[in-house]
Amino acid sequence: MQRGGDYEFMDTEQRYTYYWNSCRGVESRGSPGSEHHCGPYDAVCRNDPDDPNRFFSLGRLETVSFLETRPGFLVAGYQRGTGGRSVAIEIECDRNAEAPRFEITSPPEGSLNYVLIVHSLHGCVQQPPPPPPTPPPPAQNNCTYDAPSGNVYDVRGLVNATSDWQFSDTDGQYDYHWNSCDGLKEDILPNGSEQDCSPGDNGTPKCGCRAGIDAGCQAYQSTEPSEYGPYALGTIESAVWREVDSDPGMPPVLSVAYSNGAESEEYGARSMRVDFQCFEELSSPLFRIVSPVAPDVEYRVTVASRHGCPLRDEDMCVLKGEDGTTEYDLRPLVGTTFTADSTETPFDYKYFIGVCSPVTQCAEARGGTHPGDNPRDSASCQVIAEPDPGSEPDTYTFSE
Repeated sequence: MQRGGDYEFMDTEQRYTYYWNSCRGVESRGSPGSEHHCGPYDAVCRNDPDDPNRFFSLGRLETVSFLETRPGFLVAGYQRGTGGRSVAIEIECDRNAEAPRFEITSPPEGSLNYVLIVHSLHGCVQQPPPPPPTPPPPAQNNCTYDAPSGNVYDVRGLVNATSDWQFSDTDGQYDYHWNSCDGLKEDILPNGSEQDCSPGDNGTPKCGCRAGIDAGCQAYQSTEPSEYGPYALGTIESAVWREVDSDPGMPPVLSVAYSNGAESEEYGARSMRVDFQCFEELSSPLFRIVSPVAPDVEYRVTVASRHGCPLRDEDMCVLKGEDGTTEYDLRPLVGTTFTADSTETPFDYKYFIGVCSPVTQCAEARGGTHPGDNPRDSASCQVIAEPDPGSEPDTYTFSE
């Protein structure tokens, strides 16, 4: 549709001038009220070169009918023009036409049926819009993962606060360093001076491992100077969490993949995948690593630990709204206990409040309960802070 006036063009014989404006109709031409007048209800208008006040309508807008003769060729037909004139407008696809091009041939003697061909990119079949991008996975930190299955994992218990976890491969040739959540705790430097440890194409140094940046590291066990390694096996910021299938008949396991490790001269950047196996009885983790065989450069680590188990409902301590989004998440407080002092007459009391886990301090510290109460299953309890000499220790549980 042309907003600043009609499209104007001539027939192939350069005899008549035609006016057209898709959908909107043409501007008023000729003497209003006369037979030879065109206006906004007409699809196409033709002049009379012998009389500047005579114009002929080639069809009325309200009579339009559309027909797709073949893909990319749309025909619009208009009837009831001046003296019974009609026009078929064929809009042909031309993706290179910055502006429409027009071809019209006057009908043969005795016919009032006109054919107008419009070459335009607007006549092209509209391509369906691309599908919306796949939404990113829910935002995760480096320690917790809400799996699509509904399982929730929390591996903060695998953070080694003082140093990195260290384990060896089956050949005993390499040591591997890894730490959950925030990456390595300490730099691991080359044990030789002849290496090129400049950044590779991915920005990771070709040797040496960086605290707080790299997730894992491979280093020779030997203390002798070496011209190889240590090699970073992936960065913390590249972590991709997912839940993967394990052995047949077994539940899925949590897995995290790290990329952008130190680049190998022949096979590209090293990477590391860590699978967490659920063993409720293991309080300390056990590690197993499978080194890749060239040209593969992905190192596979298995960590067996109770921290690899999905959280139970009673452990999660997450309150979610009806739309499923997290409103309150008290998981960071799991395993902690708060103590509040209160001065009352005649005793001072201490209050123990467990968050997402039962209180144990009352039973362990005071040793006594009222009949029927079990502080080990309680959410909170009250205990006399400093009982009078000779009095019995006393504990009151408030809720279970």
